[in-house]
Amino acid sequence: MHKEGRAEATRVSPHQMAGLVIADSHKEFSWRVADSVCRVLDARCGKSAREAIFWNLLMTKSIGLGEVARGPQEFIETLTAIYGGKAAAFEQAMVEELRKEFMLERDMRLERESLAGVLERAKNASARPSPSSLPPFPNLD
Repeated sequence: MHKEGRAEATRVSPHQMAGLVIADSHKEFSWRVADSVCRVLDARCGKSAREAIFWNLLMTKSIGLGEVARGPQEFIETLTAIYGGKAAAFEQAMVEELRKEFMLERDMRLERESLAGVLERAKNASARPSPSSLPPFPNLD
């Protein structure tokens, strides 16, 4: 029985393992985005309003909290439907928060960066660790 378990483990191809690693990195990216978005919404409108926004998003667009990274335009449309013109301020606060989370510089070519735009840049940078997950700087003394 012990040998059977090992034999089954060796049946996983390198391509399958690569797929699992990619799936895990995408999942981590999605949750880092969701955490950033939640921090902004909690600070700007409170936890109850955030929960109502995500309930509305799920009911109207079938997008859950962990899927904001895949549907940023739908997310902004939902914010606009709820908050009108104030949604632009929410979006810019989220852009700033995501820049911090993924250690991105401001794109100087743009006057105003969209949530979708910063998410595209963040995908490319998502292999880098978040600032909160970095180990402390070693003491060189």
